[in-house]
Amino acid sequence: MKRIFSILSMLLAVLQITADDIYVKMTSLDEIDTEGTYLMASADYIGKAFSGNFISTMAKNSWFNSSKTTLTIPDSYSSSGLFFVSLVALNTNNTFAFKIKESGKYLSNPSSNYLNQVDNYSNKRAQWIIEKSSEGLNVRSNYNTAYYIKKKKSNDLCCTNSTTSTFKKVILYKRLPATETITIGNAGYATYVPSYSLDFTTQTVITSFIVTHSTNTAAILESMETIPAKTPIVVSGTPGAYPIPVIASSDAVTGNLLNASDGMVRGDGKTIYALGDLSDGVGFYLVDTDVVIPAGRCYLRIQESSTSPSYMHMRIGNTTGIEEKIEIADDPYYYTLSGQRVVHPRKGLYLYKGKKIMIR
Repeated sequence: MKRIFSILSMLLAVLQITADDIYVKMTSLDEIDTEGTYLMASADYIGKAFSGNFISTMAKNSWFNSSKTTLTIPDSYSSSGLFFVSLVALNTNNTFAFKIKESGKYLSNPSSNYLNQVDNYSNKRAQWIIEKSSEGLNVRSNYNTAYYIKKKKSNDLCCTNSTTSTFKKVILYKRLPATETITIGNAGYATYVPSYSLDFTTQTVITSFIVTHSTNTAAILESMETIPAKTPIVVSGTPGAYPIPVIASSDAVTGNLLNASDGMVRGDGKTIYALGDLSDGVGFYLVDTDVVIPAGRCYLRIQESSTSPSYMHMRIGNTTGIEEKIEIADDPYYYTLSGQRVVHPRKGLYLYKGKKIMIR
């Protein structure tokens, strides 16, 4: 009888974020997230602070060029203060409120000449529509389509109520965190979908993998040094929390069989597998019919077969049986003969500190 996997047993990874001084230009509406921190820029200036109903600015220097997709801001500029906002999504029509980090109030456009701060965003003057332009993402008022971010002063960040092509569009840059922390539980494995591109090249305890192939008994893992944002992965390591460096971008991953659920994926008892630590150890277990895989969790989908296994163990290597050597002489974990790490070994033959042992 097939052992059906309950989604409640899936391994979880916890996300924590710290700040850094790397900023990435938003060029697509899909890149926007309401958890991010943003600064506003034009071709010549970046926003520094909000005061006197206008955004004060800093002149660009050699490090700043609005054509760049990534900015690394020198400490001398970062320490002098920048104008940061977070975004509050108001509806599905790309309408947002800009919450000013400094004051906690919302950016408003009460007239055709000046900006203001308001306590709430119920008035459409405090609602902004974000749309794609040739220069990045453009911001305009939801109150009047002609009202763009304004600063009625010299050294304007943007100052126009015209929709002609001659005005300076506001460019949004999202601040990247320094690290994204992945937590691995007692099983020693977890699936994970990073919010940002991650660099594992300096990691000695935690390893990231994609799944490149599956057989009737195994999911074949391939280790990866850098991972693009939103790429579903398997991570392995000694239980603990690991801050992984965030990078601006990474080469695309091809051939990855892992999928990230959008919260609408349901098990069918035939083709969908999720990671768990059940009777056969850590591996991919068949998900029961109509069990929903929560958003952000990872799963495998295999071709339907009359012999679909209830469980697939994980193997590092390729389909020919040639596997990556695992150094275990000083490793406190038990391993199966195929190289799978087992945190809670049951009856059977295992490798432990370089020797075969039988647990009865």
